[in-house]
Amino acid sequence: MVDLNGDPGSCDVCGRSMLAGERTRTYLTRDREEREVCELCLVRAENAGWTSRELAGAPLPERREGGGAVRRLFGRARESAATLGRTATGDDSVPAPEPEPKRSPEPEPEPEPAPTRTRRRREAERAPRERPQRERPERERPQPERRPASAQADQQPEVPSEQRPRRRSVPQKPERRVRRAFESFNASEHPVTVRSLIRSLGGPYVCAVTTDEDPAIVRITVAWELSWYQYEVDLTSETEGARELGRGEELSQLAPEDQDWNAHAAEDGELRTGLVGSQADG
Repeated sequence: MVDLNGDPGSCDVCGRSMLAGERTRTYLTRDREEREVCELCLVRAENAGWTSRELAGAPLPERREGGGAVRRLFGRARESAATLGRTATGDDSVPAPEPEPKRSPEPEPEPEPAPTRTRRRREAERAPRERPQRERPERERPQPERRPASAQADQQPEVPSEQRPRRRSVPQKPERRVRRAFESFNASEHPVTVRSLIRSLGGPYVCAVTTDEDPAIVRITVAWELSWYQYEVDLTSETEGARELGRGEELSQLAPEDQDWNAHAAEDGELRTGLVGSQADG
């Protein structure tokens, strides 16, 4: 759990420091040791064989509430967002796979007795020797059958259609391009970062930019007063999702067209078209 009056605590699985308002859950390892787990690492803890203390019947300590400075919350929010982008390593509490048992070396075959070797040598000497086959003259050698180029082209193997890279068509209307780009963004792991920052910094500004010069690319900007993230979506690709272009701390670092806010983010971190609330009022 998180003590908001002092140390915010951290997750024992990914090592991330908790933000204001975030809570951890206490799990018991296989050795009945307590570990604090954040909401993003619950599945990893359960796969490792840990059990929630509520299910194990252990008493829960009282929770205390409190507040902190905005700058301190923002620093922890950026640390949380940076940590979510990579996989945590070095967790010695997760059980390691058991080593494979060593196999005993196979015994070497015993040497054959001398009479057996002598009998086999005599049988080999009595066997008729094969005469080497004489090579045919160059003119008597069979020539391979020649086929026309059209027949050889017909016999070439075709590449299966499922192995060819598939490209999607790009909508002509900018509104439909932005809507499809948001679908790719919401299907990626980036909404987890946005949702974590919304809990501490509030709702962000969102801008989606697409041009007729390059209609297949949509640039998405998610920004707060003290932080911003930028992503790019290729509408022609069916396998590649949204990829991060960059991040910063000042809105002045963004281009003017990237500050034309035309969308919003839901509480779960997913992006939606259109403005809501105070953003719509300007």
